[in-house]
Amino acid sequence: MGRVQDKVCMITGGTAGIGFACAELMCREGGKVVITDIRPDEGEAAALSLRDQGYDAQFIEQDVTSESRWPEVVAETVAKYGRLDV
Repeated sequence: MGRVQDKVCMITGGTAGIGFACAELMCREGGKVVITDIRPDEGEAAALSLRDQGYDAQFIEQDVTSESRWPEVVAETVAKYGRLDV
């Protein structure tokens, strides 16, 4: 069992580099991953890459500097998975 088995994990800036590495690690550790980023094409590609490996990964477009967007992103995550853990 992974360290985040069945936990819902949100990774901001998860389309590339350290962010994508974190998303991939959370997946390998059993998490369900929601990647957020301001780049929709890269975000969809990142989530698809993880799903193609058999992981549960979704993408939500988000600018983390927009405070008004946070409640929507959390609500969308909770609507999909029932909760947000990490």
